[in-house]
Amino acid sequence: MTDGTTTTDGRGAGDGGCKDLRYYSFKDYLTEEEAAQFFTWSHAVQVDKVRSYLDFLAAQPRPPNFTSSSKASISYAMVDQSRLDGDAHERVDSQVLRTLTDGKTMSGFGAFGTDDGFLPQKELSMAVANVIEHIGHQYMVERNKKGEMRPPVLNSRSFFFYWCHAEKQKIMDIQQKLDDAGVSTNDRTKYWAAVVVHVDRDMCADCIEFATKYVIAERICMRVQDPSVLRVFGANGLTNKEDALEQ
Repeated sequence: MTDGTTTTDGRGAGDGGCKDLRYYSFKDYLTEEEAAQFFTWSHAVQVDKVRSYLDFLAAQPRPPNFTSSSKASISYAMVDQSRLDGDAHERVDSQVLRTLTDGKTMSGFGAFGTDDGFLPQKELSMAVANVIEHIGHQYMVERNKKGEMRPPVLNSRSFFFYWCHAEKQKIMDIQQKLDDAGVSTNDRTKYWAAVVVHVDRDMCADCIEFATKYVIAERICMRVQDPSVLRVFGANGLTNKEDALEQ
């Protein structure tokens, strides 16, 4: 999803109609009063408003020329068999572990549906949004233009775009599967230690900070491998970086 999100009718809650039928941004969705007050709202209220915007888009017919971005990143998890040698293998349920590696995520909100072969983008992106306050993450708002600090603005790139990054979605997917399996807080460390989260583009600063805060809050160790480096996030945050392993 880009700053102007394609719809078919251009109608919205904010301006009573959008003349350019191809684009309908988050700011278009808000009333003038809401737009002026948005950054004074609590995080939970902001999340609810973004969710209602995505739900509105989802209710529209999918635009015929709408396609996922060619720059979208993809993330998935793989079992590190070396971590399952000996007694460690007996401490994890192989069926639960297998579910953690099922499914790939693709960056984007999936406002008009997720492409076949990928996990649901909107649900996982909003799961990211919902966990931000719990883990104490201050999500990035881009507003530095040519070295000049400017007020945050209401478009997806500068506000909530980072919620939809693929590796964040995959982290939430793993968390949800551990929740569904009823894995205890203490036992989760074993499952996280047994997998490596992969992403096919270098992690951005916001994703690194998100993972750092996540492992501290969840008291786990997590490894994320991008094309450049393998990062080890421990109980104290980012603890180590190594050259990327061969895929």
